[in-house]
Amino acid sequence: MPSYGRKIIFIICILLMSISGAAQVLSPEYVTFIVLVFVNALGTAGVYPLAFIIGKNRPKS
Repeated sequence: MPSYGRKIIFIICILLMSISGAAQVLSPEYVTFIVLVFVNALGTAGVYPLAFIIGKNRPKS
């Protein structure tokens, strides 16, 4: 059951990365771009460790 919560956070982080990455392309000024880079980094910081943990906790078949 603990992996259920991890998957939700994983999906939220992926969505955060995707939306902020697409918004970076459309950013009208440099400050907005930097803020979106920071938001993208927050999503990335959540994805990498969670992907490792979810991969390690997969049941063996």
